[in-house]
Amino acid sequence: MKRRISGLTAVALLFSFLLSLTACQSNHTRKGTTMKETVEEIPMEGDNRLLTTYLSDSQFSAEQKLVITTALKYALEKLETRGSFQNIINAANKNAGREWKKEFVSASFEDFETFKLMETMMYAVVFDAKGDEEILADQVFFREKLDYYIPYFAEMVEDCGYISSYFTLYDVHWVDYHAHELFNCGHYYEMAMALYRTTDGKDTRLLDCAVRSADYLTSIFGEGKWKGVPGHQEIEQALVHLAELCSEIGGEYAVKADSYVELAEFFLDNRGDYYKRKMPWKQLQVGNEVLYEEFKGEYNQDNAPAYEQMEAYGHAVRATLMYTGMAAAADYSKDGKYENALLSLWKDAQKKSYPTGGVGSNPSMEGFDEKLSADTAYCETCASVGMMRWAYEMNEYFGDAIYMDGFEKVLYNSFLCGIGLDGESFYYVNPVESDGSKQRAEWFDCSCCPPNIICFLMLIQNYIYRVDERGVQTDLYISNTTDFCLDGKKISLVMDSTVIEDGTCRITVNGGNTVSFTLRLRKPYWATEAVIKVNGKEMSYTVDENGYLILFCEFHHGDIIELSFGNEIKMITCTDVANIGSAYIQKGPFVYVAENADADGFYTVTHLSLNSNADLTFTMNKVERFTTRLEAGGNNILSYLDVGGFTMNKNDETKTVTVRMIPYYAFANRGKTAMRLYFPIS
Repeated sequence: MKRRISGLTAVALLFSFLLSLTACQSNHTRKGTTMKETVEEIPMEGDNRLLTTYLSDSQFSAEQKLVITTALKYALEKLETRGSFQNIINAANKNAGREWKKEFVSASFEDFETFKLMETMMYAVVFDAKGDEEILADQVFFREKLDYYIPYFAEMVEDCGYISSYFTLYDVHWVDYHAHELFNCGHYYEMAMALYRTTDGKDTRLLDCAVRSADYLTSIFGEGKWKGVPGHQEIEQALVHLAELCSEIGGEYAVKADSYVELAEFFLDNRGDYYKRKMPWKQLQVGNEVLYEEFKGEYNQDNAPAYEQMEAYGHAVRATLMYTGMAAAADYSKDGKYENALLSLWKDAQKKSYPTGGVGSNPSMEGFDEKLSADTAYCETCASVGMMRWAYEMNEYFGDAIYMDGFEKVLYNSFLCGIGLDGESFYYVNPVESDGSKQRAEWFDCSCCPPNIICFLMLIQNYIYRVDERGVQTDLYISNTTDFCLDGKKISLVMDSTVIEDGTCRITVNGGNTVSFTLRLRKPYWATEAVIKVNGKEMSYTVDENGYLILFCEFHHGDIIELSFGNEIKMITCTDVANIGSAYIQKGPFVYVAENADADGFYTVTHLSLNSNADLTFTMNKVERFTTRLEAGGNNILSYLDVGGFTMNKNDETKTVTVRMIPYYAFANRGKTAMRLYFPIS
C-alpha cells in the first residue's frame, strides 16, 4: 500500500495555530499532569510544507472566537452537568482499580460527544489569541480541563484496547458494534491524533491508547476472524488517518499502518454480506438498553459492498462518513477499487442536496431522498460536516476543483446554519422554510451536532491551501496569512479577500528571495469571470484537467496577486421535481432568504414571488445590530441585501417590491419569524 501524506490527518498536521503544549505521561494519578504553553514550529518534512495559517477575516475569525469564548464552554457545561464526562471517569476508575460506581447516564454512544469536545479544547488552547484577553483567559480554563481529563481518557481504554465506557461498566464487549461501539473507537482515534498533533508529537498518551485499540481490532476483525461491519460508520476514515500518522512517525508505529487500512477496507467491503456475521444474539439487555440483532440494509448502507454502491441512500450521516472513509482508503491504497462508486455516489448526492448543500430530505430515516421538499428538509448538521469531510477527501484523491465547490457551498450555508449567532443555540435539523416555529434548541438529548460543528469550526483555516509537488493550491478565499516552505525557501502569503462580497482577492507574496512556483487557483462555482493580475498587469493562465486556474510565475518579495471572479446576484430556477416553478436568490456562495422580521408588517414572505422577467437589483449593507456576538474589528460581519424584482400579491393587490434578504445561515436569530428560501416564479 502507498502511504499518502495529506487528507484529513494532514489537516490536523497542518493545524495552523502552533502554540504547542507539553505534557508528562500519565501515572494513574491526578497529580503531576500539566500542560504548558510553548512556542514551537512543526518541523518541516521534505522540501514542500505548509507551516501555519492564521485567519484574519471578519467571518471565521469571529466564529472561532465565538467557539472559544462561548460555544465550547457552553457545550462542556452541558455534558459535564449531564454526567457524560463522569461516565469516562467511572470507566477509568474501574480499569485502574480505584473506587468506581456502576452508573451510566444517557445513551451508550455518548462517549463520542466527550471525545469531540476534548479534541476541540486541544485546538482551542493552541489558538493564536493575538493578545485577546478574553481568549487567553479561556485558554487557561481549557488547559486546566485537559490536564484533569486526559489521564482519565487514557485510562478508560481497557488493557486489551477496548473502548466504551458504557460496556466497560457493564462488563460486556462487542454486543453493539453493529451500532456504535466501532463508531466511538473512530472518534477516540481522532481525538488522540489531535493531542499528538497539537503538542508537536510530545504527548503520546492518547495516541498510544488508540494504537493499542487499533491493534486489538485488527486481531479480532478481518479475513479468517470475526466478520462484521460498523452499524454507524466513522472508524473507516479514522483508521486510515491513524495509518497516515503512524507512517509519518515511523519506527514501530509505521509497521502497523497498512494493517489499519486493510481493516478499514474489510469493514467497507463486507457491507451487505450477512453470512456467518458475528451476531450471536436475538435480543440482549445491557444496563438500561435493549440491543437487537438487526440488519438495516439501505438505512445504514449495509446492503452491498461499498465498492458496488452507486446511489446515495439511507441515513445521511452514516453515508457521508462511509464515503469519506472510502475516499481516504482509495487515496491511501491507490488501487482504484472504490473509484467508480465514489464518482457515482458524489454525482447522485449532489442531485439529492438542497441549494444550501444540506442533505437528507427524508425525515423518517434522516436520509437521502430524490424529492427535495421544502417542508420535509432534514439536513442534519452532522451530515453537513460529513459532506465537507467527504468533499475534501474527494479533492485529495481525484484532484478536481468541483469537490471543493461542494465544500464551499455547504460551509457557507447548511453548516453555518447549525449554530446560532449567540453560540448557545443549535440546529440538529436545518430547515429550508419555516413558519416561525422551527427554532434552534439550547441542547438535545442526542447532542451529536453541537460538538461536531464547534470542532470543525476550529479547523476551517486548514482547508484554504494545499502545498505539494504541483505547487500551491488555493481552495478557499478567506483572509489569512500562511507560511510555507517551498524547495527549502520559507514563503509567506498574505490573503486579503472580499470574494464573498465583491469577488475580489489580493494575495501578497513575502519572502527574502526570488522564488518560482505554480499557483493553482479554484475558480468558485458561482464566479462570473476569472481575471488574474500581478502587480497590476493582467496575466494569462491555463486551466488544468482538474478545473484549476494555473499561473506559473517568478515571484519577488512584495509582489501582489489580484484575483477578480465576479460576484453577481442570481435568481436560480429550480430543476428538482419538488420545486419546479420556483427559484431562489444566491450571491457568491451565500443562499439568501427572506424573513418576516424585515417586512415591517408590509407583507409576509408567503406573499412574495419572483418576476421571471425582472432585472434583479440589490444594495449590500452591514446589519446595524443583528447580534453583538459575531463582531471583529468593530464591524459586524453579517451582510444583507435589499433585492428588487420581487412581486407582492396581497389582498388582490399586485405590486413590485424590494425585499430585504439575509444569508440563509443567519435566519431564526430574531425570535419566531417566518422564513422562505424558495419563491414561486410569477
